[in-house]
Amino acid sequence: MIDNFEPDLSIVLIVRDPDESPDAVLTALAWQCTNSAVEVILVDGRPAAMRPPISTDALPVHYVQLRSANMPYLKAYGVELAKGRAVAFLECKGIPDAGWLKAALSAVERNDNVAVGGTVLFAGENSAIDRAAFLFEYGGFSPATLRAGRAFELPGNNMIFPRRMFLDLCGAILKNHGLNKPFCQQRFLEGGGRLKMNAELTIRLSTAYDVKKFLVRRFHYARCFGGIRYNQATTKRKIMFRVGSPAVPVIILARHLFRQQEKEEPRRTISVIAMLTTICIAWSAGEVTGYWFGQGNSCKYLY
Repeated sequence: MIDNFEPDLSIVLIVRDPDESPDAVLTALAWQCTNSAVEVILVDGRPAAMRPPISTDALPVHYVQLRSANMPYLKAYGVELAKGRAVAFLECKGIPDAGWLKAALSAVERNDNVAVGGTVLFAGENSAIDRAAFLFEYGGFSPATLRAGRAFELPGNNMIFPRRMFLDLCGAILKNHGLNKPFCQQRFLEGGGRLKMNAELTIRLSTAYDVKKFLVRRFHYARCFGGIRYNQATTKRKIMFRVGSPAVPVIILARHLFRQQEKEEPRRTISVIAMLTTICIAWSAGEVTGYWFGQGNSCKYLY
């Protein structure tokens, strides 16, 4: 990557899971890249050294290793290296559709204070855990949901922030916790930023989850979230979090089990509903544990 290169868009692509590879995402982006307005920063947090990623003249790739760092810190390090006017975030399991880059560049042309989120479509294994995991994490990001204006948060995978405003508002969070999306999004909005959803900014999520590993990861993610949220809260809100903790499972279950189903989402069979309920319980247990006992070591397990 040339030192004085100032692209319109920096794409931070992270890889943390030893079983994942960034090549499919890089290939998809290389096919779409027809000008020099884009750079890719690939931040590799896998514990063992892997072979260098693919690279082409059309797609400048800056490859860095940050072994065993968690997912939020990998993203934060990518932001630190980025030079673009805006920064997009992708993960290896989300493959950009053919029009993704064009939609991303169009989205950042006129919006210096707007963060953009896009569509996430299911392309995983047809198992109960994969379908339920998708519904839990990305079920609110179907094209119909975005077009109807019913999405009120960004997907952590497939989002774009204006770089300078993001760094000004969220620098302390990035330093202390990495790019922990819920906290960064909240700070961005409090600082005058706005959210915009773009249904044309589409990725397809390809997954093959192990049930036990996924549930453990959701518990750790929730405990990390709950612990940080509690530590940052005022005394009044800390009391509220603990007193109200028995309601957490009810809120989480209601949010995910009774949300309107869109046609683009995986079908909710009995096995999928049962697995989705199990995921909600694992998350709730983690969040409540975070409120009462802190984050512990959970944050380091975020993939």
